[in-house]
Amino acid sequence: SLKGRPVPCDLLRRAPGASSARSVVYWGPDAGAEGTSLRTHQRYVAKRQPRGQDLMRATIDRFFKEVFRFDGDASACADARDGDPALPWSNYFLAPPEIWEELAKFDLVASAWLDAAYPRDGASGGGCPATYATLHANGVLARPDVESECRYCRARHWTNWHRCRVGCHRCWSYVLEQLNVIYFRALTDLVYVHDEDACGAGRRWPRAATERRGDFEPAFVARVYEGLIGGGG
Repeated sequence: SLKGRPVPCDLLRRAPGASSARSVVYWGPDAGAEGTSLRTHQRYVAKRQPRGQDLMRATIDRFFKEVFRFDGDASACADARDGDPALPWSNYFLAPPEIWEELAKFDLVASAWLDAAYPRDGASGGGCPATYATLHANGVLARPDVESECRYCRARHWTNWHRCRVGCHRCWSYVLEQLNVIYFRALTDLVYVHDEDACGAGRRWPRAATERRGDFEPAFVARVYEGLIGGGG
Protein backbone atom coordinates (compact mmCIF):
# COMPACT_ATOMS: atom_id res chain seq x y z
CA SER A 1 0.00 0.00 0.00
CA LEU A 2 1.01 3.63 -0.43
CA LYS A 3 0.90 5.92 2.63
CA GLY A 4 -1.36 3.42 4.38
CA ARG A 5 -3.87 3.20 1.55
CA PRO A 6 -5.26 -0.19 0.54
CA VAL A 7 -4.08 -1.88 -2.64
CA PRO A 8 -6.14 -0.56 -5.57
CA CYS A 9 -9.02 -2.55 -6.95
CA ASP A 10 -8.99 -4.64 -10.11
CA LEU A 11 -9.68 -1.63 -12.35
CA LEU A 12 -6.31 -0.20 -11.37
CA ARG A 13 -4.50 -3.55 -11.20
CA ARG A 14 -5.34 -4.63 -14.74
CA ALA A 15 -6.36 -1.78 -17.01
CA PRO A 16 -7.00 1.95 -16.92
CA GLY A 17 -10.59 1.65 -18.09
CA ALA A 18 -9.89 4.65 -20.24
CA SER A 19 -12.33 5.96 -22.77
CA SER A 20 -9.84 8.27 -24.45
CA ALA A 21 -6.12 8.64 -25.01
CA ARG A 22 -6.13 11.39 -22.38
CA SER A 23 -7.85 9.43 -19.61
CA VAL A 24 -6.16 9.29 -16.20
CA VAL A 25 -7.62 6.92 -13.61
CA TYR A 26 -6.80 7.69 -9.98
CA TRP A 27 -7.66 6.03 -6.72
CA GLY A 28 -9.27 7.13 -3.42
CA PRO A 29 -10.38 7.10 -0.71
CA ASP A 30 -7.65 9.28 0.81
CA ALA A 31 -6.80 11.44 -2.18
CA GLY A 32 -8.05 14.44 -0.25
CA ALA A 33 -11.26 16.22 0.60
CA GLU A 34 -13.91 15.76 -2.07
CA GLY A 35 -15.17 18.89 -3.79
CA THR A 36 -12.22 20.99 -2.59
CA SER A 37 -10.74 23.24 -5.24
CA LEU A 38 -7.06 24.10 -5.48
CA ARG A 39 -7.92 27.70 -4.61
CA THR A 40 -9.55 26.57 -1.35
CA HIS A 41 -6.50 24.45 -0.58
CA GLN A 42 -4.22 27.43 -1.27
CA ARG A 43 -6.20 29.68 1.08
CA TYR A 44 -5.72 27.15 3.88
CA VAL A 45 -2.01 26.74 3.17
CA ALA A 46 -1.50 30.51 3.13
CA LYS A 47 -2.47 30.71 6.80
CA ARG A 48 0.77 28.90 7.67
CA GLN A 49 3.08 30.87 5.40
CA PRO A 50 5.07 33.97 6.41
CA ARG A 51 2.70 36.88 7.17
CA GLY A 52 -0.18 34.81 5.81
CA GLN A 53 0.91 35.38 2.24
CA ASP A 54 0.13 32.74 -0.36
CA LEU A 55 3.66 32.59 -1.73
CA MET A 56 3.12 29.38 -3.67
CA ARG A 57 0.04 30.72 -5.44
CA ALA A 58 1.91 33.89 -6.39
CA THR A 59 4.78 31.81 -7.76
CA ILE A 60 2.44 29.59 -9.79
CA ASP A 61 0.50 32.55 -11.19
CA ARG A 62 3.77 34.20 -12.22
CA PHE A 63 4.89 30.98 -13.92
CA PHE A 64 1.67 30.73 -15.93
CA LYS A 65 1.81 34.39 -16.92
CA GLU A 66 5.45 34.38 -18.03
CA VAL A 67 5.48 30.98 -19.74
CA PHE A 68 1.93 30.54 -21.04
CA ARG A 69 0.70 34.16 -21.24
CA PHE A 70 -2.06 33.10 -18.85
CA ASP A 71 -3.10 36.37 -17.21
CA GLY A 72 -5.28 35.25 -14.32
CA ASP A 73 -5.69 32.85 -11.43
CA ALA A 74 -4.01 29.59 -12.46
CA SER A 75 -5.78 27.72 -9.66
CA ALA A 76 -9.00 28.10 -11.67
CA CYS A 77 -7.58 25.34 -13.88
CA ALA A 78 -8.03 22.97 -10.93
CA ASP A 79 -11.54 23.90 -9.91
CA ALA A 80 -13.86 21.68 -7.87
CA ARG A 81 -17.36 22.07 -6.50
CA ASP A 82 -19.57 20.32 -3.99
CA GLY A 83 -20.15 16.78 -5.17
CA ASP A 84 -16.99 16.65 -7.26
CA PRO A 85 -14.23 14.10 -6.53
CA ALA A 86 -11.04 14.93 -4.70
CA LEU A 87 -8.32 16.56 -6.78
CA PRO A 88 -5.54 14.24 -8.02
CA TRP A 89 -2.94 14.73 -5.27
CA SER A 90 -0.30 12.07 -4.46
CA ASN A 91 -2.06 8.88 -5.34
CA TYR A 92 -2.25 5.74 -7.42
CA PHE A 93 -2.57 6.66 -11.10
CA LEU A 94 -3.01 4.83 -14.37
CA ALA A 95 -2.48 6.74 -17.60
CA PRO A 96 -1.11 6.17 -21.10
CA PRO A 97 2.69 6.54 -21.41
CA GLU A 98 2.18 9.67 -23.50
CA ILE A 99 0.58 11.46 -20.54
CA TRP A 100 3.56 10.68 -18.28
CA GLU A 101 5.94 11.91 -20.98
CA GLU A 102 3.94 15.15 -21.26
CA LEU A 103 3.99 15.61 -17.49
CA ALA A 104 7.74 15.02 -17.33
CA LYS A 105 8.29 17.72 -19.97
CA PHE A 106 5.98 20.08 -18.09
CA ASP A 107 7.89 19.50 -14.84
CA LEU A 108 11.22 20.15 -16.56
CA VAL A 109 9.90 23.41 -18.00
CA ALA A 110 8.60 24.42 -14.56
CA SER A 111 11.87 23.49 -12.84
CA ALA A 112 13.92 25.46 -15.37
CA TRP A 113 11.67 28.46 -14.87
CA LEU A 114 11.90 28.22 -11.07
CA ASP A 115 15.69 28.21 -11.23
CA ALA A 116 15.67 31.24 -13.53
CA ALA A 117 13.01 33.18 -11.63
CA TYR A 118 14.49 32.50 -8.18
CA PRO A 119 18.26 32.08 -8.72
CA ARG A 120 20.08 29.82 -6.33
CA ASP A 121 22.79 32.43 -5.82
CA GLY A 122 20.33 34.99 -4.50
CA ALA A 123 18.66 35.05 -1.11
CA SER A 124 14.88 34.90 -0.99
CA GLY A 125 12.75 37.84 0.01
CA GLY A 126 10.02 35.55 1.33
CA GLY A 127 10.33 36.83 4.88
CA CYS A 128 11.03 33.49 6.55
CA PRO A 129 12.66 33.48 10.00
CA ALA A 130 16.39 32.94 10.18
CA THR A 131 16.38 29.69 12.13
CA TYR A 132 14.68 26.32 12.00
CA ALA A 133 13.87 26.63 15.70
CA THR A 134 11.62 29.60 15.00
CA LEU A 135 9.84 27.79 12.18
CA HIS A 136 9.29 24.73 14.36
CA ALA A 137 7.93 26.83 17.21
CA ASN A 138 5.46 28.38 14.77
CA GLY A 139 4.24 24.94 13.69
CA VAL A 140 5.59 25.24 10.16
CA LEU A 141 8.60 22.94 10.27
CA ALA A 142 7.98 19.20 10.39
CA ARG A 143 11.40 18.25 11.79
CA PRO A 144 13.23 20.22 14.49
CA ASP A 145 16.44 18.15 14.35
CA VAL A 146 18.03 19.88 11.37
CA GLU A 147 20.71 22.51 10.88
CA SER A 148 20.28 25.74 12.78
CA GLU A 149 20.33 28.00 9.71
CA CYS A 150 16.95 28.21 8.01
CA ARG A 151 16.91 26.59 4.58
CA TYR A 152 13.21 27.09 4.12
CA CYS A 153 13.31 30.08 1.80
CA ARG A 154 15.96 32.47 3.17
CA ALA A 155 18.93 30.35 2.15
CA ARG A 156 20.44 30.54 -1.33
CA HIS A 157 19.05 27.28 -2.63
CA TRP A 158 15.81 25.37 -2.85
CA THR A 159 14.59 23.11 -0.09
CA ASN A 160 12.36 20.04 -0.23
CA TRP A 161 9.11 18.88 1.33
CA HIS A 162 10.62 16.98 4.26
CA ARG A 163 12.05 20.20 5.67
CA CYS A 164 8.75 22.05 6.00
CA ARG A 165 5.18 21.16 6.78
CA VAL A 166 3.73 23.84 4.51
CA GLY A 167 5.77 25.17 1.63
CA CYS A 168 6.51 28.58 0.24
CA HIS A 169 7.80 29.75 -3.13
CA ARG A 170 11.20 28.18 -2.36
CA CYS A 171 9.76 24.81 -1.40
CA TRP A 172 9.91 23.47 -4.93
CA SER A 173 8.25 20.09 -4.42
CA TYR A 174 5.06 21.72 -3.10
CA VAL A 175 5.02 24.10 -6.06
CA LEU A 176 5.48 21.24 -8.54
CA GLU A 177 2.81 19.17 -6.78
CA GLN A 178 0.26 21.94 -7.29
CA LEU A 179 1.38 22.39 -10.89
CA ASN A 180 0.87 18.68 -11.55
CA VAL A 181 -2.63 18.85 -10.03
CA ILE A 182 -3.40 21.72 -12.41
CA TYR A 183 -2.05 19.75 -15.38
CA PHE A 184 -4.11 16.65 -14.61
CA ARG A 185 -7.29 18.62 -13.93
CA ALA A 186 -7.07 20.94 -16.93
CA LEU A 187 -5.50 18.81 -19.66
CA THR A 188 -6.58 15.21 -19.01
CA ASP A 189 -9.84 13.31 -18.67
CA LEU A 190 -9.94 12.26 -15.02
CA VAL A 191 -11.65 9.09 -13.80
CA TYR A 192 -11.89 8.88 -10.00
CA VAL A 193 -12.30 5.48 -8.30
CA HIS A 194 -13.16 6.11 -4.67
CA ASP A 195 -12.98 2.60 -3.22
CA GLU A 196 -13.54 -1.09 -3.93
CA ASP A 197 -17.31 -0.61 -4.15
CA ALA A 198 -16.81 1.92 -6.96
CA CYS A 199 -14.20 -0.16 -8.75
CA GLY A 200 -16.32 -1.06 -11.73
CA ALA A 201 -17.66 2.42 -12.36
CA GLY A 202 -15.21 5.25 -11.90
CA ARG A 203 -16.53 8.80 -11.79
CA ARG A 204 -15.59 10.59 -14.99
CA TRP A 205 -14.81 14.21 -14.35
CA PRO A 206 -15.06 16.74 -17.20
CA ARG A 207 -12.09 19.05 -17.47
CA ALA A 208 -12.20 22.36 -15.68
CA ALA A 209 -13.61 25.01 -18.00
CA THR A 210 -11.03 27.79 -18.12
CA GLU A 211 -11.29 30.81 -20.36
CA ARG A 212 -8.22 32.63 -21.64
CA ARG A 213 -5.89 29.74 -20.90
CA GLY A 214 -3.20 31.26 -23.08
CA ASP A 215 -0.65 28.76 -24.38
CA PHE A 216 -1.24 26.21 -21.63
CA GLU A 217 -1.55 23.18 -23.92
CA PRO A 218 0.54 20.00 -24.29
CA ALA A 219 1.84 20.99 -27.74
CA PHE A 220 3.16 24.32 -26.46
CA VAL A 221 4.78 22.64 -23.44
CA ALA A 222 6.51 20.24 -25.84
CA ARG A 223 7.85 23.12 -27.94
CA VAL A 224 9.24 24.91 -24.89
CA TYR A 225 10.79 21.65 -23.71
CA GLU A 226 12.48 21.05 -27.06
CA GLY A 227 13.80 24.59 -26.97
CA LEU A 228 15.33 24.03 -23.55
CA ILE A 229 16.84 20.64 -24.40
CA GLY A 230 18.08 21.81 -27.78
CA GLY A 231 19.57 24.98 -26.35
CA GLY A 232 17.04 27.18 -28.06
CA GLY A 233 16.01 28.73 -24.67
